[in-house]
Amino acid sequence: MWLPVSLNRPLVWIALVALPACVWIPDAALRIVAASLVAVGLWDAWNQMRRQRLRLRLAEDAMGLAGDAMVISDVDNRVLAVNPAFTDITGYEVHEIRGLKLDTLAAPRHDKAFYRAFWNTLKTTGRWEGEMWNRRKHGDEYPEWLKVRAVTDERGKITHFISLFTDISAQKARESDLRRIGYEDPLTGLPNRRRLHDLMASRLRHLRAGESLDMVLLDIDGLKSINDSLGVEQGDRLLARFAQRLASYMAGSVVGRLGGDEFMVIRTTTFDDHEQWVANLRDHMCRPFEINDHSLRL
Repeated sequence: MWLPVSLNRPLVWIALVALPACVWIPDAALRIVAASLVAVGLWDAWNQMRRQRLRLRLAEDAMGLAGDAMVISDVDNRVLAVNPAFTDITGYEVHEIRGLKLDTLAAPRHDKAFYRAFWNTLKTTGRWEGEMWNRRKHGDEYPEWLKVRAVTDERGKITHFISLFTDISAQKARESDLRRIGYEDPLTGLPNRRRLHDLMASRLRHLRAGESLDMVLLDIDGLKSINDSLGVEQGDRLLARFAQRLASYMAGSVVGRLGGDEFMVIRTTTFDDHEQWVANLRDHMCRPFEINDHSLRL
C-alpha cells in the first residue's frame, strides 16, 4: 500500500523543480547538481513514508493490544477496521464485518428516539458516551459501555467515527446479584425484611375503596430441635420447603422471610375473615414435610 507523501516540504519542491533540469539543461555539471537535488528530495519523501509506516504500525499494534473493542468506520458508519478485542466480544472476524454498517450489531432494545438523540449528540458535539445494547454474531444480546468520537477534516466535515466499547455483562450481573442480595433471602428466595417493608408500603399506596391489608406472622415451632437432631443442613432444607409451600399456597399475596424461622404473609382483601384465613393457613402449613425419609410435622 502506497502511503501519502506531503508536498508541503521544501526538499520535495526542490526535487520537483530540479527533475526536468536533469534532462533539459545542456551543461553536464549542472545536470549532476540537479540530479543530486532530486536525490535529496526523494530521500526526504522516502523518509516521510518510513516515518508514516512506523506510525501506522504503532497504531495497529496499539489497536491490537487495547483491551476495549475498537472500530473505525466511515461517515456512513460502515466498518473499515476493528481490533482483536472486537472479535473476542462480538464473535465477528474482520472479513465478516468490514464494509457492513455498525447497525448490524444493534439489539432491538432501543427505540428510534434513542438513536435520533444518539446521532444528534454525536454530530453536534463530536462525541457520545453511554450504555448501549448490541447483539453478538450468534444472536445473544449484551450490554456495552460505548464511547464514540467523530473525526473531522480541515473544514470541520465529519469523515470517520472511532468507537471504543467494552462488554459490561459481568458488571451488570454483579449489580443484579447485589440488588438481589439486598432484597432477597438467600436460603428461601423470598423477599427479606427490607423488601417486605417496601412491598407493604406499595400495597398500602395502591389500596382501593373497600380493600384492606391482612397480615400474619408465622413462626416454626421445633426448628431448633430439628437442627440439633438431624443437623443444620436438614433444618435449612426444611426452611426452604416450608417457604415453597407457603408461597405456593398464598400465590398472589406477599410472602417473605423476616429471619430465622419467622415468615410474614401480606394479602389485600375485601373480606373480614382474618380468623378463618389464619386457621386455614395454619392447617395447611402443619401438614407433614418429608425430608430424607423423615416425616416432620410442625
